[in-house]
Amino acid sequence: MYEKSIGILGGDMRHFHLYKLVLGAGFDAKIFGFDNLCPNTPINDVLCCHKLVLPIPTSRDGVSINAPYSSEEIPIDSIIGKIGKNTVVYGGIIKGALNDLNQTVIDYYSDEKFTGYNAILTAEGAIGVIMNNTETALTDCRILIVGYGRIGRYTAGLLKGFNADITVSARKEQDFKDIALHGLKSINTNNLSDEKLDFNIILNTVPNRLFGKEIIEKLPCDCLFIELASPPYSIDFALAAAMGLNVLNAQSLPSKYAPFSCAKALLSIVTAERRCSLLRKDGDNNG
Repeated sequence: MYEKSIGILGGDMRHFHLYKLVLGAGFDAKIFGFDNLCPNTPINDVLCCHKLVLPIPTSRDGVSINAPYSSEEIPIDSIIGKIGKNTVVYGGIIKGALNDLNQTVIDYYSDEKFTGYNAILTAEGAIGVIMNNTETALTDCRILIVGYGRIGRYTAGLLKGFNADITVSARKEQDFKDIALHGLKSINTNNLSDEKLDFNIILNTVPNRLFGKEIIEKLPCDCLFIELASPPYSIDFALAAAMGLNVLNAQSLPSKYAPFSCAKALLSIVTAERRCSLLRKDGDNNG
């Protein structure tokens, strides 16, 4: 193992910026999977680093490492047995055989600071998506935000600053109280089919199928539907397109709108000193 070294295997621009930040911080940095941007380090050297940094998500198909800037596929099965025995592995939305590693595995999303900051970046990115895909000022828009988790709360807060006409869909009684406390309107997610849904824009943050044919038929013909949630998504994209609804699948917004900022957040996680006793797996999957 290369002591105190950090290897980066695949990823998007967040991880490429992370590589440069790691170098700038004086660490021994190695990288593979970005040969469209910079030369590869031998992959075995990357896998045997003190810390191995994987993408978000680690894989999109459960078969290969998520590496959009690589000229070749990186099969997960080809690296499993080559990762250093004492290497600490970092990853986000861990999939496939990476769930069963014997090494210490740290999921970025187990870090509350990162999760919160990632939600803020997603909310900012959502504002950018709206501005880039509409011809109407936000102050004139009727907007429905579906879900009142971190991303929903931050997005509602940002849009309120633009004086948009905001309605938030939620389920919990405490959420309804909080929404009202912030001067916003609300509807019950369970009753979407009973609502008028006369909105210019719908932002979904809930990763559950909510918008079927019956509800899509009720939406205005010029409504812009922005999907922020992960699979299985809240809407059937093919069905929505066939019914004439304008749907944008806006995934991984932090990587598109603020990759450098996200890289700085990842750097704080990867370079933090942690007690190994707290990181050792106990036999359960850590994904």
